[in-house]
Amino acid sequence: MTFSRQYLVDLAGSAAVYDRASIYSRDRRVTALNVSGTQVRSTVKGTKLYSTYIEMGQDGAVEDYYCSCPAYESTGEACKHVLATLMSLERVDLGRQVNIFRQGKSQVQSGRSARALIEGISTASLDVTPEELDIEVFLEEEDGFDTTTSLRIRSGKEKLHFEKSMDEFLDSWSEGLIRTDKPYDELFDYLYSIHQALSVPADQYLKSRTVVRGDRFLLSPQMMKKVLRILVGKTIHYTSPFAGGMTGVRKEPVVITEVSPKISYSISEKAGTLSLRVKLDKGCHFLDETAAVFHEPGILGIVPDRELATIRTVNATILQKEDGGFIPIPQDLRDKFLSGVLPELGRTGQVVLDGALQDKIITEELRPEVYLDIHEDSITAKLKFRYGDYTVRENSDTLVRDNLGNEILMKETGIVIVRDIPREEGIMSVFEDCEFRLFMDHMYLDGDEEIWDFLTKGLPLLKERAEVYYSDDFRKITAKGASSPGISLSSKDGTSYLEFSFDLPDGLSSNELLSILGSSKDGKKYHRLRDGSFIDTLDSNLKALSEVVTNLGLKDKDLKDGSISVPVNRALYLEEALKDTGISFSKDAHVSEMIARIRDPRSFDFRIPSNYKSILRDYQKTGVKWMKALESSGLCGILADDMGLGKTLQVITLIDSGDKSRPSLVVAPTSLVYNWKAEIEKFGPTLSVLVVDGPRKTRETLVTLTGDYDIVLTSYPLVRKDQDLYSDIDFNYCILDEAQHIKNPVTSAAKSVKSIKSRYRLAMTGTPVENTLTELWSIFDFLMPGYLGSHRRFLERYEKPITSDGDKDALKNLVSHVKPFILRRLKKDVLKELPDKIETRLLLDMDEAQKKVYVAKLSEAKKEITGETRHSHIKILSLLTRLRQTCNHPALVIDGYKGRSAKLDALMELVDESTKGGHKVLVFSQFTSMLSIIRRELEANGHPCLYLDGGVDSRARIDLVNSFQNGERNIFLISLKAGGTGLNLTEADVVVHFDPWWNPAVEDQATDRAYRIGQKNKVQVYKFITAGTIEEKIVSLQERKKDMVDSVIKPGETMLGKLTEKEIEGLFS
Repeated sequence: MTFSRQYLVDLAGSAAVYDRASIYSRDRRVTALNVSGTQVRSTVKGTKLYSTYIEMGQDGAVEDYYCSCPAYESTGEACKHVLATLMSLERVDLGRQVNIFRQGKSQVQSGRSARALIEGISTASLDVTPEELDIEVFLEEEDGFDTTTSLRIRSGKEKLHFEKSMDEFLDSWSEGLIRTDKPYDELFDYLYSIHQALSVPADQYLKSRTVVRGDRFLLSPQMMKKVLRILVGKTIHYTSPFAGGMTGVRKEPVVITEVSPKISYSISEKAGTLSLRVKLDKGCHFLDETAAVFHEPGILGIVPDRELATIRTVNATILQKEDGGFIPIPQDLRDKFLSGVLPELGRTGQVVLDGALQDKIITEELRPEVYLDIHEDSITAKLKFRYGDYTVRENSDTLVRDNLGNEILMKETGIVIVRDIPREEGIMSVFEDCEFRLFMDHMYLDGDEEIWDFLTKGLPLLKERAEVYYSDDFRKITAKGASSPGISLSSKDGTSYLEFSFDLPDGLSSNELLSILGSSKDGKKYHRLRDGSFIDTLDSNLKALSEVVTNLGLKDKDLKDGSISVPVNRALYLEEALKDTGISFSKDAHVSEMIARIRDPRSFDFRIPSNYKSILRDYQKTGVKWMKALESSGLCGILADDMGLGKTLQVITLIDSGDKSRPSLVVAPTSLVYNWKAEIEKFGPTLSVLVVDGPRKTRETLVTLTGDYDIVLTSYPLVRKDQDLYSDIDFNYCILDEAQHIKNPVTSAAKSVKSIKSRYRLAMTGTPVENTLTELWSIFDFLMPGYLGSHRRFLERYEKPITSDGDKDALKNLVSHVKPFILRRLKKDVLKELPDKIETRLLLDMDEAQKKVYVAKLSEAKKEITGETRHSHIKILSLLTRLRQTCNHPALVIDGYKGRSAKLDALMELVDESTKGGHKVLVFSQFTSMLSIIRRELEANGHPCLYLDGGVDSRARIDLVNSFQNGERNIFLISLKAGGTGLNLTEADVVVHFDPWWNPAVEDQATDRAYRIGQKNKVQVYKFITAGTIEEKIVSLQERKKDMVDSVIKPGETMLGKLTEKEIEGLFS
């Protein structure tokens, strides 16, 4: 019976199921196939043994089916086991052939339940539970025309039994029915892969050299070696027809090991002719002609690869010959045999010399000796190759010296030294590579460059290959690391500078130090001192010292004078640059204390103001202390914590703990100015705040009032326009939020903030570098002008080498400069300090155009709330919705609106920062029309995103979720109602609620799409609130009604229905 492919695909509902069924049918996994009338039953070998039942119609169509597998039970569709059974019917003669092309699964009738019950109960006992099995391996040599080795398996738990079918055993293992120890898993994996790739009928074995035959696996020599390597160290059962002699086979347990067979080489001489007899130890034999594996009592050995070629040649040319391992050595091959062959034989077995040969053939191991000395400006070398009591004379193959120093002519005396030519040549090659030249009885080398190369490259190799002896003169010139000078740093009373000096070691003058540093700076490999010795100028300490001199801008005159003044900020650079070197760094008490409190601000004796202690987490207290430690030393820095770690709160604490006799200026992006105001009022209510915004004349008036306030807030665009207004004001702190706004040093924004006068400066940014290193330079140029040099010098020393050339030294140098002045904590770094999720409300101020629209819509709403309308929740909800849409974007209520939206601008900044930081973002909004605007804006700015609203069907939802989880997109826009529940989006760690919902529980449910089981990162939740609007009042109501929200309002219920008339009026006030 034949079924078309399309028919079976339709029956299963999946081409993939059909493909898997084809493999099952091809591999003959369908067993116990029984056809009785129109009923077909079978057992199919899958992960377990599954039972199938199929009811056929008279026309050959499938009317009903059942399988005991989980796939059928969960879907009710025809599974691969059912399809494999139908495919197997082609091999059964049913007396008819029916071709089916049109029938589909719609013809399958009902009535499966009863059959499923009966078949499920009657076949439940067929399920097989995978179990852990003990394994024993049996290897048997089979004597015949072509000696082969077979492998059999005995398995079980308490009582082991031989597997009757190797084919079924390997299939069961591949299906996961069998679990074994690691080496056996690797063995069966190898055998199964070979069997699948190379399995052929048994009568082709001689051609294929591998086949499963019944209960055994026949191994080729190559496979045999691989199997034994897998099982090295294991004990197996081994049977050989050779090991038992003429009386029969020998069976024994053997340990598999990598070892050389026991071979003896006997050499005798008769009438001037040498003879060689080779003998394997009793009971030892090779399993095949490759000589890669041998057996001896208790051992199945794998010949090491380094000896295999020699042993294989000996086996093929001597041991396999009929003369029983004996060959004569012709006279013309005598010397070649003794010098080339005999040493190799000695590496693979024991060499035995007969009688007088013991005195004439010297087989002692080579002991090479090298003697090095100095003659004038050259190195001299003498080389001796010692073999026992004899020394081979230099550059002679005929003369040797005995232990008394007498020269002996080898040909006259008949003495033969079995020389280790490869080792001798390896030693001579070192001298040749270093360009030594021969003169009489020694070698010599001259020239500083050549001597340096020998000292640093050749000499270490010689020490590995020979015994090396130095004369006293030679010891003086050996290459050595620099005896580096140390560095001292001390404070200078009454100044902001430190005193820098070198501590020179004995015998090193300042002039010679200059020469050494010059050689190091020029990239020379060595510097030869006046006493003839060599200094390694590539020594890491000297390179570090040379780098310090360059970075500090020290001149030769400074070094000769011995004492130099350097800015205080260089102390932290020196500490960082020298910490992993061998250069000593001495500091007086003042400098040591300053470095210690900045490196570990937790130890800094500064008390956090009492009103902040309870709200600051530990890592935030550390951040405040770090900033105060910098301030106490007249230094500035970057607070670069990951977003959501509370940089604003730390800075508010800093300002509140500082000198308030002068105001502090905070410059922030326009969208965050009022968020700053709200945060200060929340956490530092005693601080007076002035926001400088509005028209120019208003700002002029406000700036004149700065002296009456603790904190002055303004934006980057306004400080650029008002630069002249601030020229005469001295601030205590000048703080830049989102300091990447001054990343371009030539912009007016950067120039204007750098012109602000202040006692102390601080930059806040989670992304100090977005595109180029110049951005970092610009921020440091604001913090500490000149610290990283001029912009041109920065480009030459750092940016170009790092970005264009990948210069790791330049990168390390730059890091040494900036690291002490940047405090960056990621969420994962302060995991224990963070709550499960961090919620941040961003209070955003509308621009004038958006405010006008909102005021107009509010006025319209108030007019419409009259009479019965006051009691219509539907009408009120409609009016409130229009106001909320205006807060999001006026374009939602006014066709063709071309102005901006405070929320949209803030979202674009947040998304940009988040994605650059490797975060993935969810954006929720109640309004799909708003999501469409966001989508267009994101894509226009190079941020492709996913979108989900109520119009997306269930399958498409799954595809969208998978796309996000798999990293195809980093931003997901979701309608609150459509995606607030039922989605698993644990790849996200930033959640944005673009507009507040009446019921905070609904927002929490949406947040929980990311914050749920499987989330590995802390989740940052941002809630956008438009300042001075209905949204602030909704949030206020949420806070006041929190208990009600938690206990009274059910999920999905709006808060509006629970509000009093007075509260509703308050929303429109």
